[in-house]
Amino acid sequence: MACGHKGREFYANDPEKLARYDMAMRHIEAAREEGQSSEEIHAMFNRIMSGNTAGKCKHKKG
Repeated sequence: MACGHKGREFYANDPEKLARYDMAMRHIEAAREEGQSSEEIHAMFNRIMSGNTAGKCKHKKG
């Protein structure tokens, strides 16, 4: 089943949302590499896009 989230171009007129989207995509790629489930990835995307992310990142930097 496909996710109903908009693509990057949807956020082009809002720099803050565009930055969140780009951050979400970086975290999603890392989560996929770690083998997280699609449900976990979707929940992470929703947290990032809502701005509710305080200290939840556990991916290795760099």
